[in-house]
Amino acid sequence: MRAGGAWARRSRIDPQSPLRRRPSPTDPSRCAPALRARADTGAALGHNRAHACPPAPPPRMTEPAPLPADPWLRDLSPEVVAHLQAMSVRRRLRDGELLYARGDAAEGLYGVVSGRIRLSVPTAGGREMLIVQFEPGSWFGEVSMFDGEPRPQDARAVGDSEILLLPRTRFLALLEQHPELYRGFTRLLCRKLRTALDYVEDALTLPLAARLGKRLLELARVYGVEREEGRLIDLPLPQDDLANMLGATRQSVSKQLKAWEQRGWIALRYRHVVMRDAQALERALARDAARVAR
Repeated sequence: MRAGGAWARRSRIDPQSPLRRRPSPTDPSRCAPALRARADTGAALGHNRAHACPPAPPPRMTEPAPLPADPWLRDLSPEVVAHLQAMSVRRRLRDGELLYARGDAAEGLYGVVSGRIRLSVPTAGGREMLIVQFEPGSWFGEVSMFDGEPRPQDARAVGDSEILLLPRTRFLALLEQHPELYRGFTRLLCRKLRTALDYVEDALTLPLAARLGKRLLELARVYGVEREEGRLIDLPLPQDDLANMLGATRQSVSKQLKAWEQRGWIALRYRHVVMRDAQALERALARDAARVAR
């Protein structure tokens, strides 16, 4: 009993202690400074009315996050954009984290807010074939969302990334209410189809050097950032990824890149390529294309 009493005395918190319970929003001690200030103000104005404890400030409301910019959104009305923002779900992915796997059911349409998302398929030899990499502002996943078929590729984050999901059921319902959305998606699908057909044509008609050079020039045009030594492709480009992108071996891609570096057309940096003389590379590709045409 004595030990218990000692414990009780030790556990009793001094009212002046900093460990004292924090006052609740309705505790009079919390309101005292505000009441005194109001009383002083009221006396100065000739008021003699009692004041209640001031209410806690309302929670701050945040605006819906903007949608990743893309031309398919350009002609949409503010009402439709507001609906899309209201239905959107934001997700954060760690580097290498799987967003969805090949064969998964379509969850909806995705937009890249930050980071990058790569689509790839496994090959029979166990290699990964990179199909495409999406940058901030890009939208993807529309094919399976429309036809309801399983996802044809794996989707993984490249670096810590944030994506925005428009759930399939709600989005399709919005399409029925606002048919103008179809016009935007027609542009999106046509642009992607044109790019895919260009890649198929290149794969069937051009040698590796021409395909690699054309891809580097395209990446420099889209992602290039001017630096002192040339135009840096501001995109991680491991040679394995370039090889997978072109359906080639890493050794053949590395050999061609080093040949261009020796000529001063490009500079190779860790996981990056700097375009130093794009015009010289374009002229070489034009000569190769002319020889193939003959």
